[in-house]
Amino acid sequence: MYQSFAIPDRSIESDVRESKNVTSTSVPVDTEIKQILPKQAQEQTSQPKTALERALCDPKCVIRLKTLLEILGLSRSTVYLRINPQSKYYDPMFPKSIPLGMKAKGWVLEDVHAYITHLRNQAETS
Repeated sequence: MYQSFAIPDRSIESDVRESKNVTSTSVPVDTEIKQILPKQAQEQTSQPKTALERALCDPKCVIRLKTLLEILGLSRSTVYLRINPQSKYYDPMFPKSIPLGMKAKGWVLEDVHAYITHLRNQAETS
């Protein structure tokens, strides 16, 4: 009913021994890796991956709240306290938001950098 099949006499060890006898290419593997790695590093640095990296490329771009929080290192509630003129934490120098739609707001990155410079100057004079 079923045909029997013969198991070859070759073992796994002989396969490994045969694969070691393969002739290598003219360029050593280490040299190939050294040539490939700089190309990959250049590709990674040329393409920004995160929203923050993309935003930092162009100072005239508009950033959203999440990116603003990453740049300033503030919490969301602190940002809204600094915007609100009725708050005791109101900061008139804080960058003004611009409307992007019905509810969406954004901040011009150049204004955010100017605010950071203002904070640095204020800290130096104190």
